[in-house]
Amino acid sequence: MVIKPQLDRENVLGIDHGVNNWLTCVSNVNTSLIVDGKQIKSMNRWYNKQISTIKENQPTGFWSNKLAAVTEKRNRQMRFGN
Repeated sequence: MVIKPQLDRENVLGIDHGVNNWLTCVSNVNTSLIVDGKQIKSMNRWYNKQISTIKENQPTGFWSNKLAAVTEKRNRQMRFGN
């Protein structure tokens, strides 16, 4: 069984996906929200630098336990905000 929610079409929410501000949300009911993306951007920069260093002078498709560990750390940081 599918239950359709009742929508109030008078209330709207605008969402802007940016770079430094990851999400900026504004509604017509006097609420707004900004999700800062600087920490996420920093984590991605660190991750990309680590991956680049490890993969340097390696063949295409190279994978190792070190790459797996760095990737897992980054994924945990993204999920849990550590």
